[in-house]
Amino acid sequence: MNLFSFIARATSRLRTSQRFSFEDNIAFLLYLVLYGYACLIAFSSLWWPMGRDQGILAWVGDTILNGGLPYRDAWDVKGPASHYVYALVGWLFGRNQWGIRLLDLLLVFAASLALWRLLRCLRSSF
Repeated sequence: MNLFSFIARATSRLRTSQRFSFEDNIAFLLYLVLYGYACLIAFSSLWWPMGRDQGILAWVGDTILNGGLPYRDAWDVKGPASHYVYALVGWLFGRNQWGIRLLDLLLVFAASLALWRLLRCLRSSF
């Protein structure tokens, strides 16, 4: 089985409505408890200082907002998409770290939901 057929089979399982068993309900409850704990820890990260990569990306994003171009006016080894995302966050929330932290939390939330759905598909396929 190749990767594309596996993904197609897994996503088709997501579209069908299935009744949840007792084990699924317990697993979901455990997931909610662990996710709530992770949210408390993640919420505390709003007060942490920016890391090295975040600072560099924010600087390049600020350069873009001031009319500059990445790799010409501000140089970094990462791809341009991350620079423009940080520029968008800077434009929406201003020059502070709160917007960047909120973006981090949003991405963690989206990744955890995607992981939950993937694990549910993998568990039902075995």
